[in-house]
Amino acid sequence: MMLPVTRKALNYFMKLVTPEYISCYFVAIFFQFLCYITNPIVVLFCDKYGNLPKIFRLWQTYDNCLDIDWMIYEEVVPKVFRYDFKKHYKYYPEEKSNEELVPGHVAILDDDFTFKERVQRYFCRLLWLYRNTAYGFAYKLLGINYTGINQHVLEIDQTKGKQIFVSFLEDPYGVDRYFSVKSAEYWTCPIINKRFRFDIYLGWKLSGTQDYTNEKRAMLAIRINPFLSVK
Repeated sequence: MMLPVTRKALNYFMKLVTPEYISCYFVAIFFQFLCYITNPIVVLFCDKYGNLPKIFRLWQTYDNCLDIDWMIYEEVVPKVFRYDFKKHYKYYPEEKSNEELVPGHVAILDDDFTFKERVQRYFCRLLWLYRNTAYGFAYKLLGINYTGINQHVLEIDQTKGKQIFVSFLEDPYGVDRYFSVKSAEYWTCPIINKRFRFDIYLGWKLSGTQDYTNEKRAMLAIRINPFLSVK
């Protein structure tokens, strides 16, 4: 039997989905395929601050550079690729507010990298791109601009272990073209006795609040992952 929160989220999706979203979904899949193939080459063009040139900027996450400290210190990257990040950089996380977005960036402390460290940095940057494949395409090309006042929240529940958020935007013509369906629910696979999280994020990444009037941008979301590992 399907998990109840997951089933509810998928039912919402079937009611809210539009032909426009289906079209965007397949375009996003194409961009992801393109990025998976080209990421190893594109990352070679990073500057010393971990940013890609304008021609490849859509491969980069819109809110960060490619040099992220917690990827190393939270052991997201394999041990063989970890280097002394804090020796070379000071990382400043992204700042998101109602007014503007300040992307995450680094200040260089020591630009003298050994050959081994340069190779390790290359793979750290590459793994960041694979972790966030085609984010720039989903944000800049397939994203939408909106204001909170036009958002209608259908359901929000942050109960521990079972989370769901559903909303939509009403455009000036009264047509509900844009929506957001997000859910997370834990389950255990009895065959291997391992716990997973069934993660869904479909539609556009709307904020879930009406407390602001400034225009914001929401990237396209196409995530369905029933096997998200949990510690």
